[in-house]
Amino acid sequence: MQANRKCDARSNRVDGIFLSEIKVGDERVAELASLGFPAVGINPDIDFPFPAVRQSSVEAITDLVRTLAALGHTHIAHVSGPTQYIHTHERIAAWQGAMEAAGLDASNIVEGSFTSDGGRTAADILMTGARLPTAVFCANDLAAIGFMNRAIELGHRVPHDVSVAGFDGITIGDHVRPTLSTIRSAPRELGREAARLLLASIDGEQVPSVSLAPARLVLRDSVARVAQD
Repeated sequence: MQANRKCDARSNRVDGIFLSEIKVGDERVAELASLGFPAVGINPDIDFPFPAVRQSSVEAITDLVRTLAALGHTHIAHVSGPTQYIHTHERIAAWQGAMEAAGLDASNIVEGSFTSDGGRTAADILMTGARLPTAVFCANDLAAIGFMNRAIELGHRVPHDVSVAGFDGITIGDHVRPTLSTIRSAPRELGREAARLLLASIDGEQVPSVSLAPARLVLRDSVARVAQD
């Protein structure tokens, strides 16, 4: 929270605050706690001092890794989000846990930027080395789409040479070719529940945190069995 926002809070120019895109050691959390100001977090870490709305992606990421392993993939890479964000670490941890449970090497991680350009840059790194991954899990759909486009430009076929999956479930993923496999979250439901909690907190109610139904895996054409040729 910037200084002018702090003044707005103390002068009652705002009634409450949503806290999203929370970073590791995020200073805004302590500032809000010191103000005693109504706030709601969206997918924060566990030790969050305010009511929060959370949606787990662990189950869906585990399903993705299990599916890829069942399709014969043993060299799976991950294009993460920026590592300053809490949800980036949560997705990395879920992916590493699922990989280790499947007996697979979980060390092939490239930090991305949640953008299509970040996905393209990751493809330049991962798809030009000596040992190419046969599957890549990107931390959001935009990065996955950028990765697919760049991989194709580099001469790789998706999914014949490399399977690609994203995260979020944005609409455009069903309109690119090949259609994008993804882990579908529920941003509208997250926002709706966060608004409900914040309004109740502003009214002085003691509100519990909410956990939504877990995100789910949606398989489309960008994921396939490892090619035998």
